[in-house]
Parts: sequence; C-alpha cells; structure tokens
Amino acid sequence: MTEKMSNALAPPEQVQPLMNRQNATDTLEEEYDTSNPRRGMAIILHHENFKLMSKREGSSRDCSTAITVLTNMQFDVRVYEDLPFAQLCRVLKELASEDHSEGDCLLVMIMTHGDDDVLYAYDQPYKVDILFEHFMGDACPTLLGKPKLFFVQACRGTAFDKGVQLGNGYVDTDTSASHKYVIPTTADLLVMYSSYKGHVSWRNPVGGS
Repeated sequence: MTEKMSNALAPPEQVQPLMNRQNATDTLEEEYDTSNPRRGMAIILHHENFKLMSKREGSSRDCSTAITVLTNMQFDVRVYEDLPFAQLCRVLKELASEDHSEGDCLLVMIMTHGDDDVLYAYDQPYKVDILFEHFMGDACPTLLGKPKLFFVQACRGTAFDKGVQLGNGYVDTDTSASHKYVIPTTADLLVMYSSYKGHVSWRNPVGGS
C-alpha cells in the first residue's frame, strides 16, 4: 500500500497534521527566514575624503547614525573609511566568500560622491554594478534565497529636484501580484538610492542627512 493510500485511509486526526505541515511549507516559500542565529553582516563603505575631489562635509555624522541604527537592529557592523578602488573591490570579494549561512541577510551601505551609474572610491570612479556583482546568481552560495540589501547615498547626476507640494488623498494603487517562477540572477537583491537617476543627492554639511 502506498503512502498516499495510507494517508487516505488514516483517521482525520492523523491526516490533519500532514496537511498543516504542507500549508506551512507553502507559506514559508513566500517569506524570508528570519530565524537564523544572527541578523547578518552590515558593511558601511564610508567616503569622506578623496584624492581629487572635495570633502563630503557632514558625512561622518551620517556614518555614525547608520552605525547606531544598524547595531540596534542587531547587525554585525563593519566600517571601511576612504577605500581606494582596488581595496574596495577586495573587501567586496572577501565579503562574498565568507560564510553567511547563519545570517538572515546582508546589508551594504555606501556613502560617497557619484554621477550617472558611477560611484567614486578614494582614487577613481567605478561602475555602480561593481557593488553587486559578487552577490548575484550563485556567486555567493550562502546568501542564496536571502535578502541582499544595498543603500547608496550618492549623487546620480547634476539635476536638481524641484520637489512637489504634498496634498491629501494620495493612495498607492499598485495591486499587481508577484509570481515566483524561477530565480533570476538578481533575485533577492534590493538597491535603494538617496536620489532619482540624473539628480543630485542632498546632504546637510553640519547635521548630516
């Protein structure tokens, strides 16, 4: 007699737990597991001084605030100051090679000068994609299926956002449902920018952002 037939003939009180476990599994597939021993690693790439560019006044205040917030959120925080490009790449590569199996997620925050799809290390510019390439697809196996969060505080151009007067009655009408079919290269990757494409990023030189 097959297992399926055995379940069909079993008393209801024996079949119900099997159904509950199946439903629980279906639910978990749509959610991230946050029951790991650690919240995860948070990396702050803080650039205040540059070889050929102006100092980012007020940035140290932002960095200090970020450290406090992330520590309170139980992240293991590492801060890297004014890294040259080669060293920045090495830090990201080594981070991807670490074992993240006990963490819920990975968070990378960068504070620097920037332009359209370009960020600046201490000594040179580089494409923003370099931040993510070591964590996409199966490049970092222990982060597969886990959130990889990137926060970029940098200009993305030279345009100024004039802003808009906020009124009442604005409602989010986005009700499109997401469907999971396959895992793309950029699965579980969230990138948040401090400004819209082509625009500057505002920073208070005294109090921080």
